[in-house]
Amino acid sequence: MADIRFYDFNFNLVRILPPNGDEVGYKSIDTKQDYKDVGSLEIIFHDPELKSLVEEHKANLFVKWRGFCGFLTSYRWTDSECKITGMHLNGLLHRAVIKATKPLVENEETEEMEFSDVTDTVANIAKSAVSEISWLSFKEPGFVTDSVTYGTEQPEKADTFFKGLFDASKYGYEITADFKNKMLYFELIMPSKNQQIVSKNNNNAYAFETTYINKPIAYGG
Repeated sequence: MADIRFYDFNFNLVRILPPNGDEVGYKSIDTKQDYKDVGSLEIIFHDPELKSLVEEHKANLFVKWRGFCGFLTSYRWTDSECKITGMHLNGLLHRAVIKATKPLVENEETEEMEFSDVTDTVANIAKSAVSEISWLSFKEPGFVTDSVTYGTEQPEKADTFFKGLFDASKYGYEITADFKNKMLYFELIMPSKNQQIVSKNNNNAYAFETTYINKPIAYGG
């Protein structure tokens, strides 16, 4: 298990939380990164200083653990447990809005203004949308993307816009953080087979749970 690093939204390191500390440390961490969605984060810990930092920043902290980067969205304190929850960095797109992307053009037959479809490469459509988000930079993909017809007639939350774009294509996306240069990047990703084997022996999985439920079983009838 690795340390968890916490940064404020100005990319300043504010706390390092070790695993399994007797007095200070985290008891468990559960992370999920989706191909084209917000993912999730949950940490159960004991650390009075981190608890104060979370309250002070109203849970607006970045979280870095192994290959996962996310941010906090909520916390819950009880007499026996401190729990903080959040999302992968992809979830930050919910805080941005993309303007309508379909242009209005005049119909030559009716002489009325109508929304026109937009056909372009996935990379160009994504890059144009990202350019509207001041805190996010587009990272050019190292591959050529297919063309799709996609656009919106009304402004949309950025996460909704990009999910629609990538539902219409085979690609996904990932928001990544460069803590050294204090930058957030939008990256296109392609589907690939994951060759990693998750197991206790490889030290990349822990806290396994086995559940058996026989309530649906019936005999005869």
